[in-house]
Amino acid sequence: MLILPLPTPRQLCVYLFVECIYHSWAALSIALGWAPSEFGEIFDRPWQAESMHDFWGKRWHPLFAPTFAFYSHPLPPVLKPAAVFLVSGLIHDLGALPFRPGELSPAITLFFFVQCVALGLERLWSKAGLGRVGGPVGRIWTIGWIVGTGMIVVEGWLKKGLLGMAVRTIWSAAGVDK
Repeated sequence: MLILPLPTPRQLCVYLFVECIYHSWAALSIALGWAPSEFGEIFDRPWQAESMHDFWGKRWHPLFAPTFAFYSHPLPPVLKPAAVFLVSGLIHDLGALPFRPGELSPAITLFFFVQCVALGLERLWSKAGLGRVGGPVGRIWTIGWIVGTGMIVVEGWLKKGLLGMAVRTIWSAAGVDK
C-alpha cells in the first residue's frame, strides 16, 4: 500500500496565510486603481508538481521568477540556485524579524538553502541517464521532500510566533471569532 506524505496542519496554515495576504494585497491594490492583469498568481497548483524543478521553477511564487532570473543572470549556472535560495531564505528570515527583534532563525534560511540539494539530486538523476524526474514517482518525491524539509522552516516560524499570527489572520478573513 502506497502512503503519500501529507502536509501537516501547520504547513497548510502557512500556505493559506500566504494566499490570504497575497489576495488581500491584490484586492486593496485593485481597489486603488491597479489593473487586475498586473497581478500574477502567487501559486500555480504546487500540489501537482512532478519534480522539485517544477515546484520551485513554475508552481511556487511564479510571479517572482522573472525577478530572480534577472538578478541571478550574471552568475554561472551552477551558482544560480544557491544564490536564489540563499537570498530567498534571508528575505524570509528578515521578514520574520519583527516578531522576535534581534533574533534570526538559521532554520528558515537553511530550509531554502537545502532546496539546492534536491535540485542537484534531480540533475544527477538526469545525468545518470535516468531521464527527467516526473510522473507519479516525481510527484511523490516532490511532496516527500517539501513536507520533510518543510518541517525545518515551519519550526523556525513557530519559534517566531508566526503560526499564531497566521491562524488569527485566516480566522479573521473567514469571519470566525476566537
